[in-house]
Amino acid sequence: MSIDSDSNLSAMTTMSAEAGFDGSDIQAPIRISGFLCLILGLASVGSFLAIGMLFIPFFAIAFGLYALRRYSPPKPVGVTAAYLGVLLAVGFGAFGLGVPLFKKHTLGSQAEQFARDYIKLVSMGHDYYALELQKEHFNRFLRSMPLEEHYASNEVSKRALEDFRQDGLRDLLVAAGPDAEWELDRPIRVFHSYGRDNADVVLSNEGPTGARLIRVLLESNVSEAGDLQWHVKVFQQYRERIVAETVM
Repeated sequence: MSIDSDSNLSAMTTMSAEAGFDGSDIQAPIRISGFLCLILGLASVGSFLAIGMLFIPFFAIAFGLYALRRYSPPKPVGVTAAYLGVLLAVGFGAFGLGVPLFKKHTLGSQAEQFARDYIKLVSMGHDYYALELQKEHFNRFLRSMPLEEHYASNEVSKRALEDFRQDGLRDLLVAAGPDAEWELDRPIRVFHSYGRDNADVVLSNEGPTGARLIRVLLESNVSEAGDLQWHVKVFQQYRERIVAETVM
C-alpha cells in the first residue's frame, strides 16, 4: 500500500469519547508528496548558484502536481505544502534560469560595442591605443604616458608596433575609414574559460570585392574597483575552420 495514497482507513468510522461511534469524523489522508514538494521547493534556491541545479525545481513541480491531484473531502494533509512548494520552485527556478540569460545578453551587448569601438579606433590610425587595448587593464600605461615616445624607444614595443602595422587587416580598416558600416554577422558567442568571461564577435562590411569579416575575441576581467574591463585577445580576418571529413 502506497504511503501517499488516500487510504480507505480514512473513511472508517471513529469512536467518540462522548457519543460512541461517529461516522462524520473522517480522518484526512496524508500526501507525503506535498511535503517532498515543499522541501525541494526550498532547496530550489540552489539554482541561483549553478544552472545545473535547475533539476531541483523541476522535481519539486513534479511532486507538487502529483500531490495536487483530485481528491474527495476532506482535504488531504500536504496539499497546502504542495501549493507553497510549487510557488517556491517556479520562482526560484525562473530566477535561476533568467539570471544567466540576462548576464549573457548584457556581456554580449558590451562586447559588441567594445568590438565596434576598437575597429573604429584602428581605422582612425590610433595604433598605440589599439595595442594598449590588447593588454589586460593592469598592464596598460597611464593616460599621461607619452605612448609615441615609449613605442619609439622600447625595442619590444617597437617590434609589436611594426608587426601590427604590417598586418593587412590594419591597412584594410584604415582604407575603409572610421565611417564604414560594420554589421553583426552572427550571434555573439559568450562563454566562460579559466574563470573569465569571453565573447567572440564577428562583424562584416560590404567592400568592393565582397563581404569582409573581422573576428574580435574579447576577454573580460574585473578591476579593483569592481568594473568589468575588456581586452582584445584575437583580432584578425575571420576564417572558417577547416575540418577533415574523416580522421585516420
